Amino acid sequence: MSRTARTVFLLGSALLWGIVLLLGAEVLGRARWRRVLDTNPYIRAWSGSGVPEPGTNGNQFSEELLDEALRDRFRGPGQTREPLPAWDAATVLRARAEHFFALDKVARRPFASLYHVQVLALSAEGDILGAYGPAPPKPGQSLEECLGAEAAARARAACAGAADDFTAPLDGEDRVFHARPFSGDWQGGGPPAVALFYPNTRQPRDLPDDNDLWDSSFFTYRPLAALRQRVDVIGRAAQFSINNAGFRDDNVLLPKPPGVFRIVCVGASTTEEGPSNDLTYPNLLEFYLNRALGGRRVDVVNAGVSGINSDKHVLKLADYLLLEPDMIVVYNAANDICHGLFPKWVTGASALQRAVRSLRVLDALALPGEAAQRRDVRKMTANLSFLCDQAAARGIRVALCTFAAPLPPAELPPVERDFFDFVTRRNWAGKYVSYASYLRTLGLYNGEIEALCRERGIPCLPVADRVRGSKDIFGDIFHMKNRGIERKARAMAEMVLPLLPEGLSAGAAPQTPSSGSPDS
Repeated sequence: MSRTARTVFLLGSALLWGIVLLLGAEVLGRARWRRVLDTNPYIRAWSGSGVPEPGTNGNQFSEELLDEALRDRFRGPGQTREPLPAWDAATVLRARAEHFFALDKVARRPFASLYHVQVLALSAEGDILGAYGPAPPKPGQSLEECLGAEAAARARAACAGAADDFTAPLDGEDRVFHARPFSGDWQGGGPPAVALFYPNTRQPRDLPDDNDLWDSSFFTYRPLAALRQRVDVIGRAAQFSINNAGFRDDNVLLPKPPGVFRIVCVGASTTEEGPSNDLTYPNLLEFYLNRALGGRRVDVVNAGVSGINSDKHVLKLADYLLLEPDMIVVYNAANDICHGLFPKWVTGASALQRAVRSLRVLDALALPGEAAQRRDVRKMTANLSFLCDQAAARGIRVALCTFAAPLPPAELPPVERDFFDFVTRRNWAGKYVSYASYLRTLGLYNGEIEALCRERGIPCLPVADRVRGSKDIFGDIFHMKNRGIERKARAMAEMVLPLLPEGLSAGAAPQTPSSGSPDS
């Protein structure tokens, strides 16, 4: 046999044996995984088989946090449990309209849809030049045909500078309208004179099961909506209510009381989560900060909204700013990665990736390489750059957090490692994405957050380094048990405390006004 033939034979044999070994490993891996699904106690508990989850300590807060009287001593002075009306509709619409013009044209369409608001571009004479929103007027339709005679007359008067806000009937009900000078060209067709904003109450709503909480799915809650109890994503019974501002917290006082330093915590379910409004990480952060300062000078508002992502944070910034924050703390990642990046990468997979992604032993090859992932992650963090820019223009400090996760697979007991892989594939990232793959992408995200903070000279809170653990504090790959919420709040407090202005610990607690409306 010639040298060339021998080389071809050896290479072919090696390839054949490689395929045999790969398929053997895959068969054994799948057999092992079937056993895991049948025997892993965490998976069986998660799947509702009636088997209790091993260990319950992670569900317990420390005794001091269960002492409601102690928590009350250090409650922020800018919120109240007393009944307050929902925020003034005209003030809210005005703030959202102002923010509309800070958005690019692509973002303005989801803004109008998610807020159920119609935006008409009007000429100085009151003619309709165009629209953003879910119910645009028909071509050639007059303002009277669109709004009715009375609302159209008020709108025309607004075009002439008579009023910014007015109430007029539309479809048999009174609605608040807001008119303001239009900023920029209308789709390249020249500058309209006025933008007219008004709520579109007839827009069809696509709401989740707990629809008495939502105004717009996974974006805005209905102010003052309440449920006595619901079960969250990790099976925890949670008492849940919405305040006058549309967030899961006590009612917010505006104007903000004098001398109060207000922190607004922005995020999704990992910010919002907890067994009660009082026992979320923002509320515990408030407790730890005020106790460290020896008084009640810091107010922390939980502005987390389940299911929200960084695209929607950009749209929702007006609501955060209405809270009059001195600092915004952003804890964000999971929805962008699991519901944004992973589906995009799986859908856009190459032929080779599609061929190998069903093999569990090669699942790491199902996703793009590090350079491609980093490019997409950087686009995601551009939304946070926008938030930082808008806050800085108003003198508001922003701190960005790295995002916590359970320990890497090599540091976990096999039973916990298998559970985290199970929930990654079953609940959050899809069947082609392993827990290890999720951690690699999350690591890139955290690295980009750190780089963004260095570039902007803003604080980076390394929550990922400070809150480490496994099933003792994590319910899944990012939601935390009660013990984890406590640990995160304590770590946050240690990192935020040095960022507070000097003098907060001195003096008596400020007086709190009785009104909670933004226009009071």
